[in-house]
Amino acid sequence: MCLKGFMSNHVNMTLLKTCVILLLLTVLFFVLRNMDLLQLNYEENFGIVLKKVTSAPRTVPRTAPHTDNFCTFEPLSLADAKEERMLLDSIAWPETPPLPAPFLFDQTSDPAHSIFTILPGRGGVDRHVGDQLEVMIQIYDFQGNPKKSGGDVLLARLHNRALEAGVAGRVVDHLNGSYSAVFPLLWEGSAQVEVTLVHSSEAVTVLHRLNREHPERVLFKSLFRSGSSSETTSCNVCLRQTNQPQCNYTDLRTGEPWFCYKPKKLSCDDRINHMRAGFNVRLKDKEEKLFQSKVNLKVFIHSSGPDNVMVLPPMKGQPEVDQGSGKSGLSGYYYQGVWRSLGGTKVHQFNNSSAISQCLKGKVVHM
Repeated sequence: MCLKGFMSNHVNMTLLKTCVILLLLTVLFFVLRNMDLLQLNYEENFGIVLKKVTSAPRTVPRTAPHTDNFCTFEPLSLADAKEERMLLDSIAWPETPPLPAPFLFDQTSDPAHSIFTILPGRGGVDRHVGDQLEVMIQIYDFQGNPKKSGGDVLLARLHNRALEAGVAGRVVDHLNGSYSAVFPLLWEGSAQVEVTLVHSSEAVTVLHRLNREHPERVLFKSLFRSGSSSETTSCNVCLRQTNQPQCNYTDLRTGEPWFCYKPKKLSCDDRINHMRAGFNVRLKDKEEKLFQSKVNLKVFIHSSGPDNVMVLPPMKGQPEVDQGSGKSGLSGYYYQGVWRSLGGTKVHQFNNSSAISQCLKGKVVHM
């Protein structure tokens, strides 16, 4: 009797273990089978999570129609080409001289030797709200010699920390190593000039070369997954042609290009994740000296004299100065920590993030 009960319990335990194992195998199979249908809940290296693509994008063939420029895209429409030309003209930069061989760092722009000078006002000593302030900037190299060409990236601003006021200056490149910065005087009280060398003209030459020769130097990757298989490939707005086919993820509505190298074993439809993977500098010998923090990268230029002016109220009887953005090229300025628009455009002020969210609710934002 005892033996019979023991055998019965042993059989029940064996059946229970078998059921548990079968249940675990079923769950594991379900997860592996449907893993590619799940949206990832984590982000990695600034990763952007993608929902599963419903239709596979077109695969770019191995042989590219253009071999001279791997960043050749489809022709633009007349309207898009006109808009592109307008944008390119708005950011056009003066031509910078090529770097000499051998490269001579001492002959590049040095903010420590460079200076700016506040020029006298046209109407006399006093300056009033509505007047303009003009500043002359002279760039020198590390040997103390004045530069003979332009192309440096300069930022100029007028500000008052106590008033939480600030306005950007319009910088004019005279193409001979000298620059002018013009500011509208928009508030009463002290106004301090600040000029920053962001990039030297030699650094701009290097950046132009990198943009032309290595437009893919910012690295991106995408994760592809189907079942238990996963692969990671490189992606960008354009990819160099290799023996590896490419997946074309160009936006059909906007035409914005995006490509990834096709995984060896997975399809283009299996992409589930997108992340930034780093930056490939690709600088030549000694060119890294042109991008030194506190040396020639975003460094203040000192004044040869006073760097601030006192602004008086508008003169009595003086007609109201046109502060429209069309003439000055400025869209607005800060005063008492609040943005004030120029040109008559009304700007709504938000006191908290919830007010911003409420304003944007139900709206489509075009960027």
